[in-house]
Amino acid sequence: MPKTIHDLLVGNLWQPRPEQIKNLRNKFQLPMPELNSLKSTLTNTHTNLEVTLTTHAMIHQTLSPAMDKPKQAHPINANTHSPQPKISTKIAQIIKPSESISVQNTSTNRTLINDWHTLRNTATNCEECNLWQHRTHVVIERGNHQAKWMFISDWPSEHDDLQGKPMQGNSGELLDKMIAAMKLDIENDVYITNIVKCRPSGKRKPTIDEIHNCSNYLLSQINLVKPRIIITLGSDAAQTLLKLTTAISKLRQQVHYYQNIPLIVTYHPADLLRTPHLKQGAWEDLQLALKTFKQLYE
Repeated sequence: MPKTIHDLLVGNLWQPRPEQIKNLRNKFQLPMPELNSLKSTLTNTHTNLEVTLTTHAMIHQTLSPAMDKPKQAHPINANTHSPQPKISTKIAQIIKPSESISVQNTSTNRTLINDWHTLRNTATNCEECNLWQHRTHVVIERGNHQAKWMFISDWPSEHDDLQGKPMQGNSGELLDKMIAAMKLDIENDVYITNIVKCRPSGKRKPTIDEIHNCSNYLLSQINLVKPRIIITLGSDAAQTLLKLTTAISKLRQQVHYYQNIPLIVTYHPADLLRTPHLKQGAWEDLQLALKTFKQLYE
């Protein structure tokens, strides 16, 4: 038999009516003070429950507008490889001359080579793909390791393979004239390399796998030189760095970015020799590069 009404009603949150309390007291012969205490306890519990529910309702009303507000789309990162608008006076706010450019190898799991001796030694003895079987020399570089301007071509020509330097022969002579016309010193202001360091056999292009296997050397070169601006020569170099398949005609006359480095796309000198009327467009690309460099760093 229960000793108090609390024992009868434990766990319940309802408030008994006076007649119910009286019936319970008479049935179990419980004292009146115990009934009054129970009534007070149940009343307080009921009140606290109402306050709690009211508080939750107020919080829900406060938060609902914020939760229901549509999210705004995140702005596109200016460092992506998608084409950028034409150069403007605000471009200097994107990169400051004092900023340190750090290149990451996002295309392979290999660690970037952080010194020139190791890079040359590794590339010279590289057998990552079948291109090494046909090469005369590994074509790594020419120019200044501290250059602010970096020119990146596609792959070595026959002249490059024989001399072990990029952009030789008639194409190289034309490129040197273009650089001189920009009033840049070929020995001090410029660094030249290719996306692939060995010449493919015959006249074929390197495969995607061959470009991929060679990519760590190029990324290491960019990281070591830390150029202020990159100019790609030809569609293959541009599409490889920008990870696009867009035609070169649609990539030109825009300021692209490769990991925070402004990148200008222009024709390969070999294309200019075959199609002379493209020279005017190439010169416009170089003028855009000069304008971009001046607005960023001068």
